Amino acid sequence: MPRFFFDAQNGVDARDDVGRELPDTAAAQRVAVTVAAFYASDPDRLIDEGVIVVRVRDEAGAVVATVRLACLVEAA
Repeated sequence: MPRFFFDAQNGVDARDDVGRELPDTAAAQRVAVTVAAFYASDPDRLIDEGVIVVRVRDEAGAVVATVRLACLVEAA
């Protein structure tokens, strides 16, 4: 089973050096959405930059998917 790595960026880079074995890229994309949602669960992680980016790398280091989660807060 291939291994995928999930690097998160939300003002600070968090590189995944462990990864997860998953059946395919589609499964890795679902995990990336879960990782982005985890980071978004803390409002302080969104308020500064407003965007969380999770890049999925394969074992060769190639980016196979990118998930961007954006939050825009506009004062009235």
